[in-house]
Amino acid sequence: MRYAMANGGPEDGVKLYDGQRTPFPDGAISPILNWDSIILVPEKYRVVRNNEVKEMTAEEKRVVDNNMLSTLKKEKNAAIDNRTSQLIDAGYEYPADSGNTFSMSLAAQKNIMAYKQVIDIGAATYPLKMTFTDPDGLDDEYDFEDADAFNVFYAGAFMFVQTQYNSGRALKLEVKNASDIDELNAVIDNR
Repeated sequence: MRYAMANGGPEDGVKLYDGQRTPFPDGAISPILNWDSIILVPEKYRVVRNNEVKEMTAEEKRVVDNNMLSTLKKEKNAAIDNRTSQLIDAGYEYPADSGNTFSMSLAAQKNIMAYKQVIDIGAATYPLKMTFTDPDGLDDEYDFEDADAFNVFYAGAFMFVQTQYNSGRALKLEVKNASDIDELNAVIDNR
């Protein structure tokens, strides 16, 4: 037997049930005479009027969407942050087009900065060895012959990280500036 239940408040939508449950739970609406059409309406846009399940008006839908906008923005920002982390964690390719990938995890960044400090105080011995993953997915060592060679790597590696953060920040600014669901949905993270 088909029935409907309001999800809570008037802006929380109505869930439809198609099952054998009898007696119906308290607050159930049945029969649903417009089942075939109302089932196609998203749950959040269904409302109970005069003990019938109806589709919300365009204005009611706008109110629901705008009330959801803050939550959806938080979710989109979290997805952008997650993607930024994935890009950074994928690593930095050095030398360019070599297929050699140096980890840029937070731990790896700390290690790279420690190498830089050792170089800056003149305490490094060369060649300075760092582990990377080769194009075949195997760990290998890269030899930096001197401070200049390492500094080129260091600058590129941290520019890579900063570029990932900057691209995420630009998307999050678009999210912040979205004034409705359509504008928010237009923000696409295709990095």
